[in-house]
Amino acid sequence: VAREKEVQVTDADVQAEIERIASEREVSAAAVRGELEKNKQISNLKTSMRRRRALDLLKSGATISVE
Repeated sequence: VAREKEVQVTDADVQAEIERIASEREVSAAAVRGELEKNKQISNLKTSMRRRRALDLLKSGATISVE
């Protein structure tokens, strides 16, 4: 779905997510980024964000009917 709908995650999106995580953990964004880079997790974060956006896109187009 993400490929089909061309769901993208930019570097700015990743930075915003890192800042959100940092805020939750009450640490600096640089510390979070450093930890992610050290553990080679930046690409996993991007993939997770892309997947979440694709699911949000699917949900926004879903129709729920109650009988």
